Amino acid sequence: MISFNHYAYGAVIDWVYRTVAGLDPVEPGYRVVRIAPRPAESLRQARARVQTPFGALAIDWTVSDDGALTADLTVPFGVRAQLDLPATDASTVTVDGAAAPASLTHGTHRVVVTAAAIVPSDAPST
Repeated sequence: MISFNHYAYGAVIDWVYRTVAGLDPVEPGYRVVRIAPRPAESLRQARARVQTPFGALAIDWTVSDDGALTADLTVPFGVRAQLDLPATDASTVTVDGAAAPASLTHGTHRVVVTAAAIVPSDAPST
C-alpha cells in the first residue's frame, strides 16, 4: 500500500501553489498574501484556488505569444494581496485597466504585465 498522505507530496504541491501559481501566504490564515506568479518558457499558464478562512483566493494566469502575462485574481473580503509580479524594466503593469497599486483588497481583478519576466527553460530550479 502506498500512502498519498506523505510529506513529499505536500512539499511539491506547496511549491506549485507558492511559486508557479503565485499564491503565497504572508501571514497565518491568509490575512495577507503575496501574489507572485513565475511563468516559464515551458509553463505558460496556471490556475489555482485555495480555500482560506476568508473565502476562496484564486488566480488564473496565462502568457500570450507577445510575452504579456494576464492574471485574473480573486481576493476574498478581509484579505490584502501584495503584488510581486514578474515585471521587467520594459514592463507596464496594470490592474483593472489602471496603474497597479502595491496591494489589492477584496474583489475580482485583472492584472496585466507587458514584457513579463519569463524563466528560461534551461534555468536552474530553486
